[in-house]
Amino acid sequence: MKNTKKNVYEIVTEQVIEKIESGQLAPWQKPWKSVGHRPANLITKKPYKGINAFLLAFNDYESPYYLTYKQAKEKGGNVKKGEKANLVTYWQFLYFKNDKPLPSKMPQAEKERIADKKIPLLKYYNVFNVEQCEGVEYPTIKACDLNENEKLANCESIIEAMPNKPGLTFGGGRAFYRPATDNVTMPKLETFDGSSEYYSTFFHELAHSTGHSSRLNRQGIEEIAAFGDAVYSKEELIAEFTACFLCGETGILQRTVENSSAYLKSWLKVLKSDSKMLVTAASQAEKAANYILNK
Repeated sequence: MKNTKKNVYEIVTEQVIEKIESGQLAPWQKPWKSVGHRPANLITKKPYKGINAFLLAFNDYESPYYLTYKQAKEKGGNVKKGEKANLVTYWQFLYFKNDKPLPSKMPQAEKERIADKKIPLLKYYNVFNVEQCEGVEYPTIKACDLNENEKLANCESIIEAMPNKPGLTFGGGRAFYRPATDNVTMPKLETFDGSSEYYSTFFHELAHSTGHSSRLNRQGIEEIAAFGDAVYSKEELIAEFTACFLCGETGILQRTVENSSAYLKSWLKVLKSDSKMLVTAASQAEKAANYILNK
């Protein structure tokens, strides 16, 4: 009998496709309500990274904090009846020595020391937002009101501090990155509907520039790719994810001009043909965001 069990890549991709096809807003089309906070674990306060930050951003909760069912119990509360869990992925490694698997109970440091091969496996577990729970205390996050079309110091500092920054040109009616000259062109701030739209677009274009050979040397930047093909779609996903992460760092609204139905349709087509694209694109976006943040 054929094994039809889905792998984690397929589960993650199907979730995102379902959300897009059902008309839910993509995370970069709505506010990060928790100012300066990306989705994070309530207990450790560590922010979720990569595809997890993207998956959790689809939710409409005002609090950025999540926890497992067990953690909710440990905090003296419980998950409300009927609440739907949120998927979070993680990597687990299998260690081998002379093609034989090392015992799972062997200390991690010992496995790292003696293994001659390790294989990554993508796994997942479930978490719940604190607003899905009862009896769990959590800190409230105060949202701030943005003054439209004003320079935002936290966004400006990120742009200013980016290492090996590309050339910057301001003016005109189009935002784009040109690899041949390694230059980002941005319309002037006052031409945007608001400051958040300006900076999320700026972050998107800076994300493209991280793929330049002098930086992260990512496929899809200096090659010529046709609109809608796999390489083009993946690069656009990476740029959108990166902008999403940076908007989460700065706590601004994110509505980039790339959120057209044409992009979503092209992404859906590729996502359905490559279940690993979301996870790999989000991973590369995390690297791009960290490069821009000089981490």
